[in-house]
Amino acid sequence: MKLCPTRFGLAAATAVSVAFSICSVFVYFFRDPSLKMMGWMVHMSDLQSVMSIQITPVNFIGGLVQYFICTYLIFWFFAFVYNSFCSDCNSTTKCKK
Repeated sequence: MKLCPTRFGLAAATAVSVAFSICSVFVYFFRDPSLKMMGWMVHMSDLQSVMSIQITPVNFIGGLVQYFICTYLIFWFFAFVYNSFCSDCNSTTKCKK
């Protein structure tokens, strides 16, 4: 089975963008609990003294665009490499470019 790099990249980028949006809404409405949870995830006890989080429309759009582009490129490359290793695989569907 071959993967269509464009579709695979777009699907992954869309999923990550939705997750980023949900996380941003959570951080916007629940700033202190989200900082505490993030501190637990990166093994730091107090992130409030190290960083401040402000969700503005510009920050949100900038982060969303960055996450979308980076995720698309990473998963496009993954599908490209996967297909190169799978050159002898039977492909029942053709990828439209």
